Amino acid sequence: MSDTNQSFTLDPVSEKFIEAGYSPNEFILDMNGCLSSPPQTEKPWNLPCRLMNFPVIYGPVVVLDGEPIGRVVSASHPLILDHPFVKEVFELLETEPTYVQGSQVKYQNKLMTWYHAVDLVSAGRLDDLLDTLQFTTTKDVVSALAYGLRYGAEKGGHVTTLQARQALERLGIEEIPADAPAVAQYLETGPVNPESINFPGQRDEDFEAWTLIHGIERGYFGYKSRFLRWNAKAKTAQLSML
Repeated sequence: MSDTNQSFTLDPVSEKFIEAGYSPNEFILDMNGCLSSPPQTEKPWNLPCRLMNFPVIYGPVVVLDGEPIGRVVSASHPLILDHPFVKEVFELLETEPTYVQGSQVKYQNKLMTWYHAVDLVSAGRLDDLLDTLQFTTTKDVVSALAYGLRYGAEKGGHVTTLQARQALERLGIEEIPADAPAVAQYLETGPVNPESINFPGQRDEDFEAWTLIHGIERGYFGYKSRFLRWNAKAKTAQLSML
């Protein structure tokens, strides 16, 4: 029986990476699935996000039929081929920097647009995120804003409702008003579980972000430690309908 967890045989690329000090050994190289950049000094390469901190993907790649075709070395995003560490790595390999879509490793490059957005929101770097939208997608930014409203480092979210509103306006996302039937119904129905704000059905980032904004502004949601929860007002409103 084959061992599906068995690592690839050490190849010349792995040897070069280990010799260059990018990884102490093959096990760590396989486990990480990416190469870590040394600290950078210039924007956007110095931004505190996984896209910039782990700009080189190295690991198995899966083609359309699902069959692995071996290891691949790829930039984590097509627009960071000029990242100093990306250039350094490919100079070591004596090849031109490339981006290969769909690397199936720990830091999958298909997730890097999400990481760029949520990491900068979590770091309190919303302005930097809005200045580097080319590295992410509108959907990922809206989803990251919803995350930033839900969670924070202390009492409160990573972003305020005003910051979220301004960001959504800059993205061209039209406001879903508080009296829109779906939003009003969600807020007026109240919590199924007071400790959790869940949005049933297929996820809609715009609806989630605007509902969180309206819920916070109208007092239906409040922060408990660093987590957003249904608050007493919502529970009271729900009980009054019984």
